Amino acid sequence: MRKSILFILSFVIISSTAFAGSGDVKVTAFAGHSASHGLFGGAEAAAFYDISPSWELKGAFRYSSHSKVAADIRPAFTHDFKFGGLRVEAIAQYSRMASTNDICAGVTAGLHTKWVWFSAGYCYRMFCSEGDTLHEPVNLLYELGFSFLPYVDRWDLRFIISNSRMARVERAFQPSYILECEYSPTDNLGIILSADAMRAGIFNIASVHYQSLLSIGVRYRW
Repeated sequence: MRKSILFILSFVIISSTAFAGSGDVKVTAFAGHSASHGLFGGAEAAAFYDISPSWELKGAFRYSSHSKVAADIRPAFTHDFKFGGLRVEAIAQYSRMASTNDICAGVTAGLHTKWVWFSAGYCYRMFCSEGDTLHEPVNLLYELGFSFLPYVDRWDLRFIISNSRMARVERAFQPSYILECEYSPTDNLGIILSADAMRAGIFNIASVHYQSLLSIGVRYRW
């Protein structure tokens, strides 16, 4: 636990000071309940950086008290149009839960506007546990999101259906349903509250039971 917290803090400090360009850093704490694990909590740190007008880089590290850690890095190419833009994103994620290592590599492509965004793609996954390896060559990735307040200066309200969130890549039948509210008291600072639900299951096995999660975070932009 101490190592994970130190890693998150180091990630935030390095991300916020290493670059002179624009970007943001977000730190989130969360708590929830799962039919598989009971009560749990954790923290996540994520950073975003504009390499150039067309290239971006994102990274995240996530720790959960039910013995799961995940790290994620994603370079992306974007091209803006008059009413929106095109985005192509590469995904590389490593996570570990108990004695199982999960490695995921993939790519998504999508369109976005101020009101709505959508992306779809695939990933290759490999599970390694105690000398045994399971390969999943093709997994569908997707995200559909809606912004209800795109032209309000300080507030935004979003609803998202996704199985490809940062450090939370899941199988196609296990999307997260997320309601997210963000308030920005200044141009550089944002406060984020969110609630989400997804199917619960040990090692991503589908289940009729759901996992619920509440989180609060702070975003700093520069």
